This record gives sequence, C-alpha cells and structure tokens, in this order.
Amino acid sequence: MEAERRKDDVQLEVLTERVNNWMESTEGYRKTLCTKLDVITDKMNNLPCKVRIEGTKNIQFQLKALWAVTGGMVLAIISEWIQWK
Repeated sequence: MEAERRKDDVQLEVLTERVNNWMESTEGYRKTLCTKLDVITDKMNNLPCKVRIEGTKNIQFQLKALWAVTGGMVLAIISEWIQWK
C-alpha cells in the first residue's frame, strides 16, 4: 500500500535523483579522503610504541571528553523527559 501511495510522488523522485547525483559527484572526494586516511593510519601504525602513544594521547583525551559530553547530554535529556511526565 505504501509503495502505491509513493508511486506517483514527484517530490520523492526529485529527492531520489538529487541524492543519487550527490553520491556520484562526491565519489572522487570520498575516495581521496579514504586514501589520505589510509596513509595517516599507516604512518601511525609504523611509529615506535612510545612515539605512537605520545601521538595518540590528545586523540584519546578528545574521545573521553566527547563521551563525557554525550553522556551528560543523554542524562540531561532523560532527566528533562522525566520531569515533564
């Protein structure tokens, strides 16, 4: 039933075409980005252990901070939701 309702939906067809065009136009960028990330990963993996640990300390701190902020936001949302009930 849903498929029949959407069959003649022009807006959905236009949106689908735009998404397809966007995916095609960004394919080269995404491949280049993946290549750059692979180079960075290879360089990090080839470093000696002590140098690698020093290089990733900042990243680990950022990840911990991100998780703390995310957890705080989730707790805030849940507490607000409980208050309004």
